[in-house]
Amino acid sequence: MLQAPQSPARIPVENLHGWVDATQRLGRGIVSSILGTQQLLQDEEKVTAEGELAAFSEQLHRIGTETADELAGQAPENWEYAWQKASAPRLAAAVAALPPAARQAGQELAEAYNAQASLRAQRDAKIRAIEQARQHWQQRIDHAVKAGDATRAEQWLQSGEGVFVPRSELEQRKTQAKSLACVARWRGALHAEPIKALSDYYAATAEQLPTEEEDRRVLDAEVMQLTAGARKDLAQDILAGKYPYPQALYPSIAAGILSPAEYEQACTAPRELSTTEHIEWMRRIDECDDTPAAQTDLMMSIATAPMQSQIRKSMSERARMAASIAADDRRVFSRHLLYLFSQGGFGCPRDREAQQRMRTLQQTGLAILAEQGTEATAEWLRGVSAHCDAWVCFSDLN
Repeated sequence: MLQAPQSPARIPVENLHGWVDATQRLGRGIVSSILGTQQLLQDEEKVTAEGELAAFSEQLHRIGTETADELAGQAPENWEYAWQKASAPRLAAAVAALPPAARQAGQELAEAYNAQASLRAQRDAKIRAIEQARQHWQQRIDHAVKAGDATRAEQWLQSGEGVFVPRSELEQRKTQAKSLACVARWRGALHAEPIKALSDYYAATAEQLPTEEEDRRVLDAEVMQLTAGARKDLAQDILAGKYPYPQALYPSIAAGILSPAEYEQACTAPRELSTTEHIEWMRRIDECDDTPAAQTDLMMSIATAPMQSQIRKSMSERARMAASIAADDRRVFSRHLLYLFSQGGFGCPRDREAQQRMRTLQQTGLAILAEQGTEATAEWLRGVSAHCDAWVCFSDLN
């Protein structure tokens, strides 16, 4: 929503504030004058009259409030007539209830207060009407901005120049509205056709993007979040076999979802992995960070790698299992095995038998870590290390 102007335009309400102040002074003068005349009364009558007039002033306040509430939902053409029509019966009844000695003073006090209350209520009614008009005007602007219609928003802003928005702030408000409308248009496009909209966004010129820095920053963050989500979904879709023809992935490159290298890998014919490659893939899975971006990149690498479908399936299953284990625990396990392997604990690392044993231990060890935890894995690793020259404890690598 557009912010309200810092220094809203001043709208005259026929100098009602001055009228009310003047009438208040008049009312106080009448009360003082009236109470002064009570010196002519007997002391007992004077005390009684003063007490009645004090209570009477509170009653006048209630009558003014009730009359204002009655006229609040109306828009009378003749305010004074409508006010007198609504308040006169109440005032007459209140004056009649006063003791005879206080009625004359009460009548004068009632007339003064009634005039004051009428002006105050009329002023408040006009202010409410102006505020309601301003709110309706602002709603039209907000609606246009939300719909991405910058032209319409500027037209509504222009219509409020000098009334609801100071002339000095008009151009700034127009710029803000245009920028927010641009954000709304991009959001609509990204929701309707994410892949196409992302491609358009990354290729957009400065004129096609929000002009306000904060709006651009917010939209960039939303685009990055959408890109990350789309990339994760695409990796899952590829693994699920929803893209039997890799060429269908090409539009995802321009959308920033798939890298050119990943696309080339996806288009490469599948082949068997060597034992060394198999070990490296499992090590990469086991040592992957547990951040969402790292996990998504890993799944995309598995999804697009030129490997046979059965191997791809086993690698993706291992990745899902690994994601349920703390990254630090996985790294300790993986690097312990890698240390034993590289130091010749299973035989010469270049020998096929040593490589096969390493691969088997990788498969077995991660399952133990996932199902039984770190203590059981440490015990298992001690058993594996028993036949090796180097002894490395699981906890030593934490």
